[in-house]
Amino acid sequence: MADSAKLLGSRVRELRKQKGLTQEQLGESSNIGAQYISLVEREGANVTLALAENIANGLQVELKDLFDFDHKANDEQLRTTLKNMIDSAEGEKLQQLHRIIKAVLI
Repeated sequence: MADSAKLLGSRVRELRKQKGLTQEQLGESSNIGAQYISLVEREGANVTLALAENIANGLQVELKDLFDFDHKANDEQLRTTLKNMIDSAEGEKLQQLHRIIKAVLI
């Protein structure tokens, strides 16, 4: 099973629970069915783009939100990502990053 399919399944479950929906309710609102929602969440079923759009509509979120797997990154992952961004920035972009980080941390 592809890691991205499992990540998608976990993300669907997380969003569904945040919305206070059962699998049956999400299945109904997305015109898919509870059994398929269960399969997506448990086993990371291979989801087509059309089915992902249906699930996103049923959850009342944008399609991109289903694929936001970085929202729970740990501190070390975030530090690495930020360091890479800073290392690749130059000129005005680096100045902007400095101002943003300074405003948030100080």
